[in-house]
Parts: sequence; structure tokens; C-alpha cells
Amino acid sequence: MNEMNKTLKAMLVGGLLATSSLVGASTADAALVLRYSIDGGGFTTVVDELAGDGALGAPGLISVVLTTGGFTATFVTGTQSILSNPGADSLHANFSGTVLGAHTLLLEVSGTGFPDDSDPLFIDSQLANSSLSGGSTVNLKSYLNTANTLFDSTVAYGSQTLLLNATHTTTSEAPVTSFGAFSPPGDFAISHQLLLTSTGTGEKAFNVTSSTHVRVPEPMTLGLLGTGLLALGAIARRRRQAA
Repeated sequence: MNEMNKTLKAMLVGGLLATSSLVGASTADAALVLRYSIDGGGFTTVVDELAGDGALGAPGLISVVLTTGGFTATFVTGTQSILSNPGADSLHANFSGTVLGAHTLLLEVSGTGFPDDSDPLFIDSQLANSSLSGGSTVNLKSYLNTANTLFDSTVAYGSQTLLLNATHTTTSEAPVTSFGAFSPPGDFAISHQLLLTSTGTGEKAFNVTSSTHVRVPEPMTLGLLGTGLLALGAIARRRRQAA
């Protein structure tokens, strides 16, 4: 009986520990749009799998090469999982290249159709891997939009939550991360606004990455935890009856 107790207790502890391991659901039905503006001008918009997308044939991924307005840059964004978090729903963006002189670049990416698969969902947003030459800064604002609307950050503030507002000003700053539990009423959208500001003269290099991950507890883990609790309850009842 002691050995059985030890085994069941190990199952319970294992289940509790495993609930901290989070996996994501599918964003296969998500819509994805990228748009950018230079020096406060009008937006150029690129829709996943349409004209201007350099990643045609790879749904859920947009690639754009920019050679105008003082910038030579590449944008890559997607709603697929990144290598460091396999299986997690995510919106992520990277832009890298050079800028000559004083300019601003506003890059916005937005994805809809993130599923409300759990109550609550665990969502973290991060500005990371910034490499900036002197005289450059980058700001990230990431949003959760319960109206499931693209770029809600500029049209419907009543239905959005600001997940993260972070700025990097030097090379290789530590990642800035937010983490929270949310209970959306249904499918939702996530948007990123990345503002790169270059001051002074000369050529400056940049490489910036942002990401937002949506995770839910693994169903098998919750089942294991429930089984362990039931088993320990049964043992406790038998002990009381034996006494």
C-alpha cells in the first residue's frame, strides 16, 4: 500500500508540474495583414498570399523587401509557431536592414482568428533581439482585440487591451515581456505596432523582433491531474474506514 501511495502521489505531483507546460491551438483560419508607413506618409498594405507578399505559397507568412525612403529592409511576419515555442499560437514580426539619415518607419502587423480555446488563455508579448545603431530607437505596442478586427488599435479602442508598450534604445537590450491571463468572449485578433525612429546622419543598422504567444493548458495534463486527485481521495476514504 505504501508503494501505491508513493506512485499515486508522484502522479499528482507530475500532473501539477506539467500544468505549467502550455501548448497552443491552431490559427489555420487566421487572416494576416502587414502595412507600413515612412515618415508619416500613407500606408502600403500587403495581405497574406496576395500581391506584394514575397512568401507566396506559404499561408500564414508575409515577407516584404523595402528599398525606398532611405530604408533598405526586409519585413517578415507570421501567425505560425516560432522555433523557440513549437506548437504555440503566435503573431511574430521581424524587420532588419539599414536606414540612411533621419527617418521614421511605422510597421504594423495584425492577425485575426486566434481561437478562444480555454478560460483563461495565457498570453505573453515580447520585444526582443533588438540590434540598433546609435541614434535609433524602436517602440513596440501590442494589442489584443476582442472584436476580432484587424488593426483595432487605430479604430476601436473600446474592444482592445494593450498587452505591451516597450522601447529599446541601444544594441542588444534585454527582452521586455508582459504576461497575463485573459478570457476573450470568442475568437480575437492580435496586432503589433513597431515604430523605428532614426536620428542624425549616416547609415544605421537595425534588427528587431516582436512576438505574442497564446497558450492553453494541455488537456492530457489536466486529465492526469484529475486522475491523481481522484485516486488520492479514494485512498483517504479507505484509511478512514480502516480506522
